[in-house]
Amino acid sequence: MYNQLFHSQDYTFDDSLIPSLNIPDMVAPPPLPPKKRRRRVVEPVKQDSTTRTASTVINGSPLHSSVKHNGDDSADELDPAEEKIDYLKLEEATPYLIFEQGDGGCTLKGGEIEALIAYAASTSSSVKQYTEAFLSTFYTFITPDQLISKLLYRLEYFYNQGNLAVWQATTSLLVRILSSQAVALIKEAEITLIEFIHMMLKDGNLKFGQLVRNALVEKLNQKAPEFIPLSFAMCRKSGRPASINDFDASEVAKQLTILDADYFYKIDVSEMLYWAKEHNEEKCPRLTLFTMHFNNVSQWTKSRLLEKDLEWKKREKLMVYFISVMKSLREFGNFNAYLAILSAIESAPVSRLDWSEKILKTLEEPRALIDSRGSFKNYRQAFSQTKPPCIPYIGLYLQDLTFLEEQPSKLEDGVSVNFSKRWKQFRSVDHIRFSQTKQYGQDFHPDPNIMGVFNNFADVETDESLWDRSTDIKPSNRQKSSTQSSSANN
Repeated sequence: MYNQLFHSQDYTFDDSLIPSLNIPDMVAPPPLPPKKRRRRVVEPVKQDSTTRTASTVINGSPLHSSVKHNGDDSADELDPAEEKIDYLKLEEATPYLIFEQGDGGCTLKGGEIEALIAYAASTSSSVKQYTEAFLSTFYTFITPDQLISKLLYRLEYFYNQGNLAVWQATTSLLVRILSSQAVALIKEAEITLIEFIHMMLKDGNLKFGQLVRNALVEKLNQKAPEFIPLSFAMCRKSGRPASINDFDASEVAKQLTILDADYFYKIDVSEMLYWAKEHNEEKCPRLTLFTMHFNNVSQWTKSRLLEKDLEWKKREKLMVYFISVMKSLREFGNFNAYLAILSAIESAPVSRLDWSEKILKTLEEPRALIDSRGSFKNYRQAFSQTKPPCIPYIGLYLQDLTFLEEQPSKLEDGVSVNFSKRWKQFRSVDHIRFSQTKQYGQDFHPDPNIMGVFNNFADVETDESLWDRSTDIKPSNRQKSSTQSSSANN
């Protein structure tokens, strides 16, 4: 149900329809650098046997790549061994990256993995937005332990070179990676980090040594999320009233928003990229729970609208009530619960019934919202005009990311990472992150009585039972024909 709500065979990803966000303290991607002759890489100073070397880093030394520079007359005269560039030892990797000219200026198109890492760990203030995109999407082209290994290699090199500016920038990037919920350390990485922290503290670099140490301790103390939905905890404390429409529709919308927020704010955007790439629920535990919650709310709504032995006038009154709940959800910026209820109303067992013209007229606006034309332009525009706190229908963003996942991961050379693809992925997931920047206020507090009515959305019928209930309310044409034939024979 969750995946089918926005299903369309003609679906295309229109990047222009995703509104750009004003992200604080971020600047545009860096301009195209001037053409330069290849600089010779300075090799690290020789170390005695007592000095910790890069050989202790996981997976050994980083990869080297051969880079040719068109128009460099001296390129053919260089020794082949000198053509190998260790990007992780470069203070500035910009000359070795690929940029492209667009309407908004020059943007990074791609580059080899080590060059992208060096670019993210540079001292330039112009790479802030790129660094955010890198941190949000690196899972799609390198594993966390491989990235940590390469950063430690870079850290040690610039530490031994005495270049504290690059060393500090790289340390800051490492700390942010360790702080990510999606990064799980392997044992070798833990040992290497501990050795590196010990070296920094021993040499008197207390500030950054403690910074990395605190990040590592926090990471090691992280446990698998033990998530008990708020609705389950609250419904135990209350008896269950007879019907949901005993309460004001706005208050019910608030309770649905509290439940949705309890799931939504726990989602790490990396889970969305993992889901689009692998559809692995184990790597997306919070996202999976949020999806299940959407389906539960929708199934519960269908079950209420198709209650057994309910008079038709009361059934229509209940439909009007749920439409009022949707209206309040829209005011609260909760598009997730809004579309969960709408998907129930639009389901075959419910939509086939003979609802009044007034109800059908009221449903025209919600139905227009999920019109698939223009890559769901109506929904995107409506949500772009909504300010946090808000909860999006995350299924559409997952569909965007799944579509983007089909684009090539590498450029034509077969080596360089296609970072144009990662920019689009970043813009998509950053809308989710932006929606999580502000939470709902004190007006949104749990009501045990309404939570008791929800009963953790456990009181639901199966799809087969709901269809049978629907045909009991309004017999199908086949049933009518069968009944008429039986009457004629009698």
